Amino acid sequence: MNGAEFVEVALREERLPVLLMLRDHAVTAFAIGEEADYEPLYDAFKKHYMKRSAEWSAKDVSFVFCLPDGVSVHEEFCSRVEVDVYFCRKYVVQLERDLHASLARLPFLPLSPVSGAPTRPPSAQTLLSQRSMKAALASALVLPARLSAESILDASLAGQYGQPHKVDGSTADAQGQGAEERAHATLKSISIQNFRAYRTKKEFTLGTAVTVLYGPNGFGKTSFFDAVDFAATGGVRRLNKASAGFAKAAKHLDSGEEPTVVSLTLERDGKPYVVTRTLADPSNAHVDGRLTNRKDVLSLLTGGESSSADRLENMVAVFRATHLFSQDSQELTQDVAEKCELPADIVSRMLAFEDYVGGVKKTNEVLKLARQRITQAKKRASDARQVVETEAKELARLEGLATAEASPDQLDARFKELKQAITSAGFEISGIEVRDTRGGASDAGCRSG
Repeated sequence: MNGAEFVEVALREERLPVLLMLRDHAVTAFAIGEEADYEPLYDAFKKHYMKRSAEWSAKDVSFVFCLPDGVSVHEEFCSRVEVDVYFCRKYVVQLERDLHASLARLPFLPLSPVSGAPTRPPSAQTLLSQRSMKAALASALVLPARLSAESILDASLAGQYGQPHKVDGSTADAQGQGAEERAHATLKSISIQNFRAYRTKKEFTLGTAVTVLYGPNGFGKTSFFDAVDFAATGGVRRLNKASAGFAKAAKHLDSGEEPTVVSLTLERDGKPYVVTRTLADPSNAHVDGRLTNRKDVLSLLTGGESSSADRLENMVAVFRATHLFSQDSQELTQDVAEKCELPADIVSRMLAFEDYVGGVKKTNEVLKLARQRITQAKKRASDARQVVETEAKELARLEGLATAEASPDQLDARFKELKQAITSAGFEISGIEVRDTRGGASDAGCRSG
């Protein structure tokens, strides 16, 4: 923590000392102990603060209660402590051997790792492509609502994805290819004119690690994010670009015939770029005055290569996830207030991690269908074998009859014996016509008999 001073203060004799982190704008107290130690240490810190109130009254105050490794508390205790915002903001963290991971949820600490460069895992499609899977199949498995599991299986059986082969999923390769290499791009400023809530030209300077946009309802916060979305993608998720009303909805009501222009200034690998997009031609942007398509603009912003189409689509999702902070549906802020955490499913959507979950789910659906079809095929094959066996037995019997050496007189005698046996058994067959299928002259003789 650059610019921070750490002071150890013994506030209660029977408790461990409290570590104070003093910065120009903030005071943070780190206390350690079990659940029973919280109230005494917190009360002691408040009294200590009152003694220094003249010096600290203008500073942000936080109290972090640290649980030693192996000490557990009920979740209700953590919730009760953290939702209580009286006097100062409070946090409960579980200390483990990896201190950086333990303290990572504290919002005032830097998120960069202690050592090494931060890495981001590849998108689900990129990972499958690295494992030599056909791009069309990877896209069908990962992208939602692209193809159903049954359609994917039918296409696979029809050979549309090539010959089946085992996908390489070795751990060594995964580690070696797990992180996507990309240049670092930083958004430095944005200029907005005649767009949504902004009539006259407004410029916002950005570029810090975290930028907080704050203001009352109706002061243009949503329009700001709409402008970023428009400059990056050529559209606004909440406004249907295909409809005739997009231009009307995106343009400021009082701008008349004046052009609508949004410009982003960014820095990539130390080199500045200016991306400008107008409502007159939303499908194309100008990068440093050069006409550039949407895909290349997103490649520039994400620091990647233009071939990673799936990652660019993920970047579009990140831009448009900003509208989860809408005034009508405060999903993120509600969970932060109640639980001091972001819901995993929302973070997953923002970072496109849900593609992994969706890809695994659809792959399992395809495998389930394939197993069902294999079972059905085995059943049909078994039934066919039984039919073949039955027909083979019947054919053998008929072949035996055909080769039997029996004269017509012997057959007539046998027929009379059968007729006599039927009559003797009590069956009346005098009214039944008997027909000899051997044909020839013997047929009449049999009829007369």
